[in-house]
Amino acid sequence: MNFNEMRNKIYPLIKVQAFVEQAKNSTIKADIPVIKFLADLVIVFVVDKGDIFEILQRNQIPPEISDDDLYQLSAENLSRDIEFSVQQAKYDVYGIIAGGNFEASSLCLRNVWEYISDKMGESLIVSAPARDIVLFVGVSEKEKLDKMKELSENTLQNGDHTLTKELLLYDRETKNFTIYK
Repeated sequence: MNFNEMRNKIYPLIKVQAFVEQAKNSTIKADIPVIKFLADLVIVFVVDKGDIFEILQRNQIPPEISDDDLYQLSAENLSRDIEFSVQQAKYDVYGIIAGGNFEASSLCLRNVWEYISDKMGESLIVSAPARDIVLFVGVSEKEKLDKMKELSENTLQNGDHTLTKELLLYDRETKNFTIYK
């Protein structure tokens, strides 16, 4: 499949930096485009092959396509093709639902977080402990924050496709993510 055939099926996927190091040091010596996100999170790119998602290799990308171009293209595809919804999770913590593969990729879509923070009327504290689990609470909801941390820790200890223990802050004013302290 050439790039033009796959361009509408490329999506950003949030991974941990350790995944990239493993891929580079594996027997296949993968050369994959990577964009640093926050903390130990990075963005790689996958191609939807119908029944599997394949990590996009640098040799599959035309030289005139920069990593930023690839990010823009993949984010547009994600926004167009994947439906994100918000549901109340355990302990009145909220979660993003997107079918099981792209919940963490919602971090790439500022419009999703802008909409949620506007609806909640405040900035958000966000946890992405796994590819398919993204939790959040309003920054003023300190009592729910402890419950979100508990849910995230349980996911990190017992879940699949785990990501990070770091909490992120989506600032409603700047419309950016930073590491929550």
